[in-house]
Amino acid sequence: MNLFWVLSILFLLFAFGVLLWTFVWVARLLAVRSQQRALELAEPPEDEPVEEAEEADPTPEEEAAEELASAEKGVGVNVTLGLTLAGLWFSANALWIGLQRFALHFGYQTGQFTILT
Repeated sequence: MNLFWVLSILFLLFAFGVLLWTFVWVARLLAVRSQQRALELAEPPEDEPVEEAEEADPTPEEEAAEELASAEKGVGVNVTLGLTLAGLWFSANALWIGLQRFALHFGYQTGQFTILT
């Protein structure tokens, strides 16, 4: 086994770790940002008096608008799920083709054997 091969695998593993940590970091930043916005929206402004909400039945137009908004959210979730599954499929397929094409070699002290020959 060549030393450069080992170094290249270690470098790729390190780069993948940095990529994953970047995703975690961005997710944390977005979570903090959304929490700050939620707190700002939850607190009423100090200079305006708080009005009590009147319990009234929504009009048919308001009900239709709420149904449309919930349907749009459902479509967004389905699209996101579909894109995630497609990404996983193509990534797994590329990994499988790469393993078959390049037949990774792993060596032990007793000898060397190949996977997916």
